[in-house]
Order: sequence, then structure tokens, then C-alpha cells
Amino acid sequence: MEDADRSGRPKCSQVIIDLILKTVAKDNTTRQWSSQVIANEVSNTPGIARVSASTVWRVLKAEGYKSYKRTFKPGLNKENRARRLKWCEEHSEENRWNLKR
Repeated sequence: MEDADRSGRPKCSQVIIDLILKTVAKDNTTRQWSSQVIANEVSNTPGIARVSASTVWRVLKAEGYKSYKRTFKPGLNKENRARRLKWCEEHSEENRWNLKR
């Protein structure tokens, strides 16, 4: 006696899971990608079937990844950079800081 095939979502192979995790961990840019962009990237790999955004989300959630809001930090202009350097020079004790000009 054997179980018959059942309807429902097919299980995700370990190859696809590894490819999703490799894509996300590639660099800082890929960690910011949406599930849909990651799904498109993985699906473009030769020999890999189409992967949906919900599959990517499910895999990342199972692996402990969470969503986050990317922070934005504007750069310093020349005036603020000069003010910071002046402050550092005034408050440095025995020149502990490596000040690059």
C-alpha cells in the first residue's frame, strides 16, 4: 500500500533553498532586494524552475531572515566635515585619533 500523490503546494528542493540564501547573502545590495526580485534572479538560473516571491519569502522566514527598513544617512558637506575635524583636533587627548585630512 502506497500513498497517492496529493494536491497542494510542491515542496521546495534544497537546491532552490541554497540558491535563494546564496543570492541574499551575496552582498549588501542583494540583502535589500524584495522577494520578487530575488525570485526573478533565482528563476533566471539555468536548470532551475520558476520560483515565486511567496516561496522566497517562506524560505527566508524559515531561515530566520526578517524584513527591515533601510536607514539612510546623508553624507557630510565640506562645512560640516571641517567643523568635525576642528572639534576632533580640539578634543583629542595625546592625539589618540587617526585624523585623515
